Amino acid sequence: MSRLSTGSALLDTALGGGLPSGVCEVYGEPASGKTSLLLSTAREALRSGRDAVMIYTDGYPDKPFWLKACRGDLLVSLPTTTENAFNVAYQSIINGARFVGIDSITNLESSSNYGKPIYESSQRANVLAMIDGIERLRDGLRKRDGVVVLSTQVRVPLQSPFKKPCSSFDRYTRTRCDVRIETSREGYRTQYDEFVFLRVGLQVTRSLVSVPMQKTNAFVFSYGIDSGFELMRLLLANGTLVRAGSTIKDPEGNLLGRSYREVAATINRMRSEGTWKYELQFRRIAR
Repeated sequence: MSRLSTGSALLDTALGGGLPSGVCEVYGEPASGKTSLLLSTAREALRSGRDAVMIYTDGYPDKPFWLKACRGDLLVSLPTTTENAFNVAYQSIINGARFVGIDSITNLESSSNYGKPIYESSQRANVLAMIDGIERLRDGLRKRDGVVVLSTQVRVPLQSPFKKPCSSFDRYTRTRCDVRIETSREGYRTQYDEFVFLRVGLQVTRSLVSVPMQKTNAFVFSYGIDSGFELMRLLLANGTLVRAGSTIKDPEGNLLGRSYREVAATINRMRSEGTWKYELQFRRIAR
């Protein structure tokens, strides 16, 4: 089955070509790029002509950012319970969607807990609903080429002897997800009190299709993850693109631009036109 690009060339390389068909998890601390990574993956699915669905559970999406980060006909669902969220995901896959993101399952409550005060809610009911939803998705994806990505917050288990932050559903997603990616904040830059970018650490902590424990990073701008910028970073690192003073040229000596932003825009334009020659080749590992 074909892989789905995340929009980050360095992460795609660590994954051996992108996310495989199946259920994957992205987990990390708040504001560490999880939503941006899901929107970037949705954008890449739409760009390749495949349907994409985002299931958002944290109130209402930041519409201006979403429109810039995922340009395309993205379907968005705002479910109220765990069962609703996983049912939307399952029906989307059954009806042909190639990418479904649930952001995030940490915020969901089972239907039996919905509307109850926290002291009356049952964590077990939430867990059972989540496990049932994941298993149903896995069954639905066995004969279909699609990717479902769950995002979860990082928590420190209260009763654990080792106070190490992990996914809020680590015990249950650890063995049920084909790929798990941990995100972290590595740094950010502002200019004149305006946000410029966030550098996000990305570590593949589990993978059935590539070598795990690969760590890389991506940049999140005010308009999300720029796939042209990420591809440029990798091509500069492996020597495909060449710096010539303040300019960057391709292997044939053609000028691509005089700044990183200009080069990234050129790559994005040429890729959309189908004239970009330097896409990456990946060696796949049989599942």
